Amino acid sequence: MIGSSPQLWSVLTLNRQDYRWIRIKLPEFLHADTTSVYFEGQYEDENGQPKRGRGERVPMVVERYNKDGQCNKAQLVLSLITSGRVALWYRPWDGNQTDDSVYLADMTALREILLPTSNTVLIGDRKLCNEETMVTLCRQKQLFIGAHPWTDAAKAVWLETWQELQAGRLTWSDVEYVNRNNARKPAEKRPRYQVCEIVCELKDEKDRSAYLLRWVFTRSSDKAQRDSQQRAKAVQAGEKALRRIAGLMGKYDYASRKTIEARIGKALRQAKAPPYFTYTLSGTDENQDWRLEWSRAQEAITQAERFDGIVLLCTNVRRERLTAGEVMVKYKEQVNVEQSSDFIKSPVQVRPMWLHSPKRLAELLLLTGLWRK
Repeated sequence: MIGSSPQLWSVLTLNRQDYRWIRIKLPEFLHADTTSVYFEGQYEDENGQPKRGRGERVPMVVERYNKDGQCNKAQLVLSLITSGRVALWYRPWDGNQTDDSVYLADMTALREILLPTSNTVLIGDRKLCNEETMVTLCRQKQLFIGAHPWTDAAKAVWLETWQELQAGRLTWSDVEYVNRNNARKPAEKRPRYQVCEIVCELKDEKDRSAYLLRWVFTRSSDKAQRDSQQRAKAVQAGEKALRRIAGLMGKYDYASRKTIEARIGKALRQAKAPPYFTYTLSGTDENQDWRLEWSRAQEAITQAERFDGIVLLCTNVRRERLTAGEVMVKYKEQVNVEQSSDFIKSPVQVRPMWLHSPKRLAELLLLTGLWRK
């Protein structure tokens, strides 16, 4: 796929009757992502082990948990790096591959065939912002922008930042951003975007050094509304579940403390409401005098409200090159690689396709991606 974009240029040389890439100028921004691709059929050998081509780097089609939650599907994991919607890098992985090491592996391989990528900004999702990956990218002087996961440390930093905003020591800055879906709406009905930036230190224990990273907190009025509605729905569902269990105690198999507490926990998890309630279960197994009382955990609800609409972005790109608002806008362009993944998975509508080999499946994905251009 390399060389298919008009943004790229290349110099070719003839060496032993082979054309080889010598130099490729990269675009300023690259977007990386992974996706799961599902298949029907059996991809195991006579011993029940996943098939893999001998002496070839061919992925295994396996049934495993993935980001879609479809653990019973035969699948491959596909990683892409794109410029806009043009795929520059493609690699199939085993169906049980996690995203943690993919960014580094792909960029390392990409460097082997391209010019140094130190001036190119790699943009990715939360797995890019695990500590090991960020430290390695900083060591390599590789610029990046990623969505930082809400770790306990990140939550604590945001709550401190929220206090600074409330006290007026920090302020939000408005960002002019309109996506395609909202462009037709009147200005007053479009989502409002704001950013607030702080600096955090990333420690490199191996080299005994540290890197300064920019943490850009972004706030979307649209997302804030959705977060609030989802929490209200969760609280309502939690209340309903607790009332139901209260009416069943002492009946059927709701007869022991262990069983009742397990049912309460399961019901609240299904409602996505465990943080929002506290409860007291009184009574004994002998007397069967169960009584369930509960209340909303208002402090937890109030604290959750402070996260409404907030997304944390992390980058090592200097402020002189990208402002906080521009960091947010560039991350929003991550939709390009996501749409490229959707395209690769969506056009194959003719069934059945009798491909027994994982190697053939990987080739099919490559041809589908090439056909897009």
